Amino acid sequence: MNAFDQATAVDRGGRGGYTARLDPAWDGPVAPNGGVIAAILLRAAQAELARPDLPPRTLTVHYLRPAAHDPAQLSVRVLRAGRHNATVQVGFHQRDKLGCTALITFPPPGHTPWRSRRQRPTRPGPSRSKSSARRRSRAPRPPSTASAYDPASARRPSPAPPKRSPAAGSACAMTAKPSFTTPSASSRSPISGGRRSSPPREPSPRSRRSS
Repeated sequence: MNAFDQATAVDRGGRGGYTARLDPAWDGPVAPNGGVIAAILLRAAQAELARPDLPPRTLTVHYLRPAAHDPAQLSVRVLRAGRHNATVQVGFHQRDKLGCTALITFPPPGHTPWRSRRQRPTRPGPSRSKSSARRRSRAPRPPSTASAYDPASARRPSPAPPKRSPAAGSACAMTAKPSFTTPSASSRSPISGGRRSSPPREPSPRSRRSS
């Protein structure tokens, strides 16, 4: 028996009752180590169950208050003991107060109740599925942002867009301002004897005064 076995040993005190002492050599920074207390609870559960064919599988401990170096009383209760598994509950008491409680399960070695003996159906992987290929073909591809850099084209300025001339009969042609250019003398007109009349002139300031 090594030092850890001696520190986690339990003494039978009666039916479902055990006693233990916490060795200060295995203390933590402030209080007795929680792992040592869990090992003591497991020792008491194994001693009460007395089933070497059922090794412990899970151990859940809830610590309610810090432990001390006073003698501890362990209350062990076998909740269920069958041919293939067992469940045991252990309470850790000091000064008539519950310090922590543990729930331990003991299944048979190599027993995995969640494993199924049925063979899984063979299904195509995601790359071979027709629906996944159809979704990939329908998915829009993001535009490519990578472009080749050409120093020669980067130095030349981009050409300006060509100016669009207004079409004949459009609104721009209809709203154009009329020109006031004087027609030439050679231009013929059917009105006023074949010559185009010149536009009337404004009277001069002298003629206005005389009138």
